[in-house]
Amino acid sequence: EDSTGNYGEKNDADIGQTGNFKSTITAQAGAENYVFHDTMSTGLTYGSVTGITLNGTAVDASNYTVVTEGPTDGCTFEVRFTQTFCDTLEANDQIVISYTATLNEKAVIAGAGNPNESKLSYGDKGDASHTPSGTTPPSETKTYTWDLDILKYGNGNESNVLKDAKFVLLNKDKNKVATVVNGKITGWSNVPAAGEG
Repeated sequence: EDSTGNYGEKNDADIGQTGNFKSTITAQAGAENYVFHDTMSTGLTYGSVTGITLNGTAVDASNYTVVTEGPTDGCTFEVRFTQTFCDTLEANDQIVISYTATLNEKAVIAGAGNPNESKLSYGDKGDASHTPSGTTPPSETKTYTWDLDILKYGNGNESNVLKDAKFVLLNKDKNKVATVVNGKITGWSNVPAAGEG
């Protein structure tokens, strides 16, 4: 999700900022053991699955399991749908999985960005090993973040650099202050209330 609330293949974020992601599965009749796989780069920290819908209606959590420990293919997390749920699916039903991730201190600055890849495996009905008979081509989004060079100067003259000047960087809503380490923004924290440190 970008800053305008629209979803697409890329977005921008600050380190420490949590982003919203959506993946859409176009189901097929006769679906067997759908498992959604999501793999995040080291610059993204998985948060949680915030909801799943089927044709715009919320899917009850009893119809799926979110797996973060021991996913079958080493991905970041999986959503395993029950076969009972899969049996209700018809051709072109739209399953939308919403989830979050935070851009962390290992994020790639500019350049290639920070990829997040998802795919669906299917077709292993009754197979306890969860070995799929098919997998969709992966779909990828990228989250970008950027360097920020700062020069504090006085009297409108860039050559009049203010030595040892101290200041803080605030976000656009002025409710978060940046943590800067070696000239890089590494995170954001709440602005202290009046009278606090």
